[in-house]
Amino acid sequence: MSRAKQIEKWLSQAEFTGELSPTSVEQYRLQMGYLTEYLDKQQTTLEEMDWSLFIDYLKFKGWSKNMSRQAQSAARAFLKSQGVTDHAVFAHPLIRGKSRDGRTLLLEEVDQLRAVYRSNCATGVRNMAMLLLSFHSGLRSRELCGLKVDDLLWQQKKVRISNGKGMNGDIVYGPFTDENTRAALSMWLEVFRPQVANGISGDALFLGVGGKKRGLPITHDGWRSICAKWGRRAGVDHFSPHSLRRAFAFHYAVVLGFPSEVVRKAGRWITLSSFERYLVGANLDTFLDFAGRANGHGPS
Repeated sequence: MSRAKQIEKWLSQAEFTGELSPTSVEQYRLQMGYLTEYLDKQQTTLEEMDWSLFIDYLKFKGWSKNMSRQAQSAARAFLKSQGVTDHAVFAHPLIRGKSRDGRTLLLEEVDQLRAVYRSNCATGVRNMAMLLLSFHSGLRSRELCGLKVDDLLWQQKKVRISNGKGMNGDIVYGPFTDENTRAALSMWLEVFRPQVANGISGDALFLGVGGKKRGLPITHDGWRSICAKWGRRAGVDHFSPHSLRRAFAFHYAVVLGFPSEVVRKAGRWITLSSFERYLVGANLDTFLDFAGRANGHGPS
């Protein structure tokens, strides 16, 4: 079997079993295609490639550190699938990409996103409910998609989270106070969810509304795809599920001026340093805005 067919067989199996997401499959297919083409020109194979040759390849392609890490991860995954673990790409730690500030969504951009769905259709109401709940509760994407209907504690104004990062089965809670969020969720639960729920829906809060996905719970990859398409339609660049979690930190700690420690604990950031990375959008104009408020002039 040719190397190209080996790679394609591996990717197909990995996607079918859920080992790799569709996005990772496409990324790894591209990476492995470039790498094997380069090695063919060098008249060598992946198994014979040493670390020096791999670095030469990365330099030849002009990869950033993030892309180099992805190339190394792809090579590792493929070799492991072939039973090879004693190799240079395993012996050396994964290449570390330079830390970059992520995308922080601003409230005016939320308004841009809302303008895409001008009517109260099922898709629009569901998407807005998901966006607002993530924005105002600081939920991670997997937490949002894993919610059940009864995780919304309306009277206590809390949302119950049982599948959070590093929780090991523990249950924690996030805020559920924003009135627009509660209104969107009420409409979704009372009007639209009952129309699409069926025997395979279970008690998942957010469901697909059309086609083959109708009645199926929204997945992490599904929500990420929705956000990407939505952002392109609204003209909001790089809109992703994680930009909503960043937006929660920035909106409440910087725009509204809630004490940072209160916002950090509400959003369940463990350390102050991990939380402060989400506040990088603050600048001199932010200071001047707060100075104006302090002097009785209101927000600028």
